[in-house]
Amino acid sequence: MALDKNSLQKENLPVRPEKEATAERQGLELEPGQIEDLKEAIRDEIGKEKAVLPSQPALRAAQVKKPQVVKSENLARIENVLQEDLEAIYIDLPAELKREFKNKGEETAKKIEILLSKTKVKVQDILKLIMQWLKIIPGVNKFFIEQEAKIKTDKILKIKK
Repeated sequence: MALDKNSLQKENLPVRPEKEATAERQGLELEPGQIEDLKEAIRDEIGKEKAVLPSQPALRAAQVKKPQVVKSENLARIENVLQEDLEAIYIDLPAELKREFKNKGEETAKKIEILLSKTKVKVQDILKLIMQWLKIIPGVNKFFIEQEAKIKTDKILKIKK
């Protein structure tokens, strides 16, 4: 009995017509038990190849590192002032709002850093930026937002000095 294209297709094994070599063409005679052993060996090799392939892209993805952004000392101080006394509120936010609040806070800190780097600091602009950022928090009193924004603005201005 010989291995042929039809028997390989029944077993869902790949067939390469250009390299199709049956035992008969090579002058070999295989017994039924040997054919099954050969088919099993082929299945094992294909299984090994399939097992190796999916893990390789995962390794490549793990090896790629994102560049770390180095924050200036002033930016780190501004971010610390902005996050002061807001830990409890931040923890209670839903995940989607947490992301938005964090991103907007980082954006606000960068804008404030730019404002502080100018010769003439516009306090009102800093106050507005902080108030807009704090308005993301749902259900917070308007007066609380104003008070927190003023306190944070004063602390940020001390960084400038």
